[in-house]
Amino acid sequence: MRIKVRCDAELTADLSILDGDANVPSEALIFFGETKDLSTHGVGLILPSISIDEEYCSESDLLRISLHLPEGSVALEVQPVRCVPLNPKDIGQGSFLGGRIVSMSGYEGNLGRYLQTLPGATP
Repeated sequence: MRIKVRCDAELTADLSILDGDANVPSEALIFFGETKDLSTHGVGLILPSISIDEEYCSESDLLRISLHLPEGSVALEVQPVRCVPLNPKDIGQGSFLGGRIVSMSGYEGNLGRYLQTLPGATP
């Protein structure tokens, strides 16, 4: 079960996140956003002002996300599961990305404890 919580996040990806047909190798791009919800197994991320190519979520590539929690940062590798525009009538408003956490490093040992301190957490 995910808990609604807002944490600053950085998503590192290449150009294919914006255009699945982009076959040109590019340097890593960093997108800033915030979590919508979070658990030790998954994350929902709001990325304002970018439109994620829906085909990107069907690929098997892992995304790198850095979460900035009050007591430290955690680096996640996430398998995208769902990519949808925040407003289908105006895709320029941003995207929602839901993903399954494959691995963590950094603050990972305390992620579960941090989540337990939040309202709506189950004991």
